[in-house]
Amino acid sequence: MLLHDEGAQPLRRFVEELRGRRQSSRREGDAPVIVPDFDPAEAGVDARVLLCLESPGPMTHEARAGRQGSGFVSPDNDDETAANMWSLRQAVGLGPSRALMWNIVPWMLGPKVKRPTADELAMGAMELRRLIAILPRLEVIVACGLPAQRAMTRHVKPFVEHLTYIDTWHTGAQAMNQPGLRADVERDLRRAVDRVGRE
Repeated sequence: MLLHDEGAQPLRRFVEELRGRRQSSRREGDAPVIVPDFDPAEAGVDARVLLCLESPGPMTHEARAGRQGSGFVSPDNDDETAANMWSLRQAVGLGPSRALMWNIVPWMLGPKVKRPTADELAMGAMELRRLIAILPRLEVIVACGLPAQRAMTRHVKPFVEHLTYIDTWHTGAQAMNQPGLRADVERDLRRAVDRVGRE
């Protein structure tokens, strides 16, 4: 699907170009450039909702030692963040023909890095603006977690004003194991579905 699905090709080219930009700016000692692909089973360029998390987790990397990663940013990945996102989307009817998952920092951070820097968030937001330009049907961006929300507020909203922005919690275990936060995310995803319709 990644190689042949028509709706996936602009996104595949976007990722390839992003990898090239990251590689050309890489300095000696930097972590390897790893940018996972979009999930070709999702909406592709027809996405109406973009679910924007923080940065790719380990299970997006196809060569993760000890466990087989997918190589995709996907709700089908074998990790708790993806599993929570998948079940929440199922609950509200936000299916793969409507939505697309991505990250405000779309490249993997170094192995000892837990949070993106302000510079990485700004660079990631610039890439997000490039992405928005190739999603002609996009109506809603859901920013999941504080880093994505801060970057969206500072570096995306002032330049892209025609979209609806919804802030919610990250779907990782740290937030979803706290009382009431899962219900908050479900409520926020329902707001997106109210805008674009159930699948």
